[in-house]
Amino acid sequence: MVRVLGFEAPLDDASIEALMRDEIMPDLTLAPGLERAIFARRSTDQRRDYLLITLWQGAAEMTDAVRDGVAAVYQPAFAPYLRFAVVSAFEVEDQSIEAASEALTMVRVDRARDAGQTPDRPEDGLATRRVLAGPDEAAPSLVLSGSVDGEPILVAGWSSDSRASREGAYSVVLEVRSPARG
Repeated sequence: MVRVLGFEAPLDDASIEALMRDEIMPDLTLAPGLERAIFARRSTDQRRDYLLITLWQGAAEMTDAVRDGVAAVYQPAFAPYLRFAVVSAFEVEDQSIEAASEALTMVRVDRARDAGQTPDRPEDGLATRRVLAGPDEAAPSLVLSGSVDGEPILVAGWSSDSRASREGAYSVVLEVRSPARG
């Protein structure tokens, strides 16, 4: 199970990264069923966009952690960032994890609508067209795909720099894993 939380912060606000590093990410490692959490940033001219991607053993574990507040970001200091937050959760239908022990340097989340596709035509190649680029590019070391409300969604991560992954990519700021998982 994958949960993706996207939110934004002003360019001059660096406190969110300290909050994630010092409070939220360490709390996540205590959540039963958490396998991995990835916090990533992408800057534009006006703001910073962030993703918090969490991978869970299953839907029940994710739901319990959110309900119990372990996987939620409800701390008062985080409230201003939730104003325009978007949360998506999906069951992993297909996955490819190579070199799973390597830390990721970049991640991307692609949805069919972002690639100009319609939900009824996912076979147009969301994965190959948007993420798994040409033969001279490094393939992602992590690919998770599923659907949200019938719309294909893909999470991809690279452990090395790749031109294919740069467009729309987020730089990984922090990555944690469940202590039981390594």
